[in-house]
Amino acid sequence: MSSLRKTALVIAGAFIALLMAPAALAEKFGPDLRVEGQSKITFVAVTVRLSPSYSTPKPGVTVTMTKCGAAQVRLVQRLGGLGSGQTFRAQPGKLVWTLASVPAKPAKPTLSLRLAVPKGAKTLCVQTSMHDNYTKQTVNVTNRIPL
Repeated sequence: MSSLRKTALVIAGAFIALLMAPAALAEKFGPDLRVEGQSKITFVAVTVRLSPSYSTPKPGVTVTMTKCGAAQVRLVQRLGGLGSGQTFRAQPGKLVWTLASVPAKPAKPTLSLRLAVPKGAKTLCVQTSMHDNYTKQTVNVTNRIPL
């Protein structure tokens, strides 16, 4: 085989690898976790949203909310229904949202909650962690919601 033909094959192989690289890299990152809170007079509205970064469904995640300050996280109401394969548990001081499977993008699973306003506190501090069963990584988000 001539050196010109070998060079052309190497360049073609490198070009194909470059085209495939973005798709391969996208598969290595879990969903993005967003937690938003807004204080009302009688409750604190909190929305937890996952934004998948891949084009096919992947194994699920577990999202846990706990306190990070003096006030305890206490559920007043969960708004809306849960999607297929989702569960929600509210224990004293701990809220757990589990998704058996994370859907492909553009779906964005969302959990909307109303939390109790802690007495005498100026902020509600909520620590949210998400363990991704696909990447085996945990992401932590801390929100301080002014009251």
